[in-house]
Amino acid sequence: MLATLRNRNFALLWLGGLVSFAGDWALLIALPVFVYDLTGSTLATGAMFMAQSLPRLLLGSLAGVFVDRWDRRRTMIAANLLAAAALLPLLLVRGPADLWLLYLAAFAQTAATLFFAPAESALVPQLVGPDQLLHANALNALNWELTRLVAPPLGGLAMVALGFGSVLAIDAASFLASAALIALIAAPRAAAPAPSAERAGLGVWRELSAGLGLVARDRMIWAVFLITATAMVAEGLFNVLSFPWLKLALGGGALERGWLASAQGLGGLLGGVLIGRAARLVRPGQLIGVGGVMLGLLMLAYINVGTLPIDRSLLLPAALLIKLLQGLPIMGMFVSVDTLLQQSVGDRFRGRVFGAYGATVGLAVLAGQALASALGDWAGIMPMLDIAGLMYMLAGLLALGLLRGDVLAHGAPEHTVMALE
Repeated sequence: MLATLRNRNFALLWLGGLVSFAGDWALLIALPVFVYDLTGSTLATGAMFMAQSLPRLLLGSLAGVFVDRWDRRRTMIAANLLAAAALLPLLLVRGPADLWLLYLAAFAQTAATLFFAPAESALVPQLVGPDQLLHANALNALNWELTRLVAPPLGGLAMVALGFGSVLAIDAASFLASAALIALIAAPRAAAPAPSAERAGLGVWRELSAGLGLVARDRMIWAVFLITATAMVAEGLFNVLSFPWLKLALGGGALERGWLASAQGLGGLLGGVLIGRAARLVRPGQLIGVGGVMLGLLMLAYINVGTLPIDRSLLLPAALLIKLLQGLPIMGMFVSVDTLLQQSVGDRFRGRVFGAYGATVGLAVLAGQALASALGDWAGIMPMLDIAGLMYMLAGLLALGLLRGDVLAHGAPEHTVMALE
């Protein structure tokens, strides 16, 4: 893994992600707390998460077309700058009547980052060799977990001590720093081809159709999409209901939310260290399956920690321990998903496939958030979160059934889709 970081171009990409995620985590902790404290409504909190998910559903696949057309490094720089600018309307939110500005800003920021994620996923195989791909993906995933250790408590502390505006300043600065680091990356050897005049206009839709056709025709790819979508519905449920659950079950607030996120981050770090060894023993499909089942079981334990026959003062430490353990299967599951897709999709289609993947994730998360927002107050927070745990388990079982042998000997995907364009 350290050898991968000696690659200058990848190291710059990795550092850019690390800085950006630090700001993202600070805002991720503060924003739902800000909305819930402002309104006391799971519906309003859920609407915020839904505003972040809608762009993935509406624009994710289309963004992938342009990622395959444009220079991927410049695309990531522009996405960072636009995401920083999208934070400005949040400074004007003073009460429930201003929530439309918050929803608009959340939508705009997510729309900008839609171009970043598929561009990064498509660029990584150009910066590292095939033997380093799994380690590169693990390192990128570790960014999320590394920043989870430090940024959430700092975000919660900044929210309490300095107010919501300080968290916005931290996030904006992180986007600008990330753009500067990515600008230092040298052009990869296999850059995306520039679009010809014939590829303009209706050509966009033909290219989008070709990318979606690859997803539909390739068994391994659509299986990964289905498995991930199942897990992301559970994620959407948890997004909306985790903070109300924290108040209900543990009597916690922004600071405790930050501690729990950091505990999961520590588990993710351990998972990132272990995933290379695990990948030598089991196939990626098995790693996804076992990870999903383990994550579901740990989620059920976490949600029901308040029912344990222990002193109430021990509930938060017990929840922290379970959160730490959750980081291990999360890392194994989603790093393996990214690696499978990168290995199975040719470079000229990676932007479109990862764009469609982002749209699928957005649709699934949105479905979970909508269910949580609509049913959370009626059905109850605990039953809905128990459903989330069962859905993670279902995702793992689907992986064990559909990804046997990883379906990697299915032919070269680029040649398969040539006729579609």
